[in-house]
Amino acid sequence: GLAPIMSWARAFHGQAPAFVSALSDDDLARPMPLAWAALVERAIGRPPAPTTLGDTVLQVALHGVHHRAQVNARLRELGATPPMVDYIGGIFYGRPAAEWPSPGR
Repeated sequence: GLAPIMSWARAFHGQAPAFVSALSDDDLARPMPLAWAALVERAIGRPPAPTTLGDTVLQVALHGVHHRAQVNARLRELGATPPMVDYIGGIFYGRPAAEWPSPGR
């Protein structure tokens, strides 16, 4: 079920800001080899350029944006009005805390 994933996500959500805030410029510049580099090489036809921890941290945020856009596009296709998911929207609403559904939902 989804309960274990929700539990992991809640823990991650609580720990991520402190982890990211503690990163130094040196940490962010540290090479971060990706386990799926061979897949990338096949897709782009050459070895991928090196990535850093900073690149990876940014990718996590940007990839989440990608998926929110996918969900909103699908909701529109189904005739629904999706919620605002832009970062600045969260700022406009006063940076509300995450609302976690109960595990049974």
